[in-house]
Amino acid sequence: TPVAIPATVRNVTAAIPASEADRLAGGIFLSWALLSDVCAVASGNFLSDGSVDNCERGEAGPLTSHRVWYKRTTETDYRTVLVPGTVTQYLITGLQKEVAYNFRVSALNSEQEGQPSDIVGEAPVQTVPGAPPRP
Repeated sequence: TPVAIPATVRNVTAAIPASEADRLAGGIFLSWALLSDVCAVASGNFLSDGSVDNCERGEAGPLTSHRVWYKRTTETDYRTVLVPGTVTQYLITGLQKEVAYNFRVSALNSEQEGQPSDIVGEAPVQTVPGAPPRP
């Protein structure tokens, strides 16, 4: 029996962190819903019409990780970070102030990776200004 493909991650949001230190570090706080639905694979293809939402439910293979994808909207290649499968939030730091970014999240099990979520973000990263320079 093949391990099921994780469903597409849903309810991904990008928000400005509450912590001033995280904002100063160029941070964006991503969160998403924990997956419990998965789709079965038959001969290496999605079932039904090929969409994750409409296929039959398969045996759930435990999630091993989530891949967080991010890039500037002007770039073509995403940078990625792997986080544990039980994690549903992540603080990305080191982003450039006043630059727009795209964010996505995908789920992985021991054998396969699900489709990335819809793109969220696109608004320029907002950070609080640093302390004024000393005279």
